[in-house]
Amino acid sequence: KASYYHSDVDDLIGLDVETPLGCFFTPQTAPLGVPSFVVASQPCGTGEAFGNTSQNVNIANAEIEGVELEFSYDSDWVYMRGNLTTIDGVDKDTGEFLEGVLAPTTFFVDSGVKLPSVGLRVG
Repeated sequence: KASYYHSDVDDLIGLDVETPLGCFFTPQTAPLGVPSFVVASQPCGTGEAFGNTSQNVNIANAEIEGVELEFSYDSDWVYMRGNLTTIDGVDKDTGEFLEGVLAPTTFFVDSGVKLPSVGLRVG
């Protein structure tokens, strides 16, 4: 199975998330002037006290499109099934990609061998 969708959306409610980079990685200068990163060099936490904020935002004109692919095979001795889902979106007024409202691309596969004589399936 395969499906494609494309939507022009008015007044999409998005999520704007701000997390300071320094909470996770702080730029450092290594020997010979090569940039490097030090992990968690400042306290991390939740809330405004740590510089982390999120708020709902209205996106007046958005465009969303995605693809969903699904497959399956089943016989007396083997089986396989899987899917791929991807979705992208853009704020048509600013050209920025939508973040915080769309799911990441996912890929799933399940496969195995059947042993009908003992009622066992290994996958």
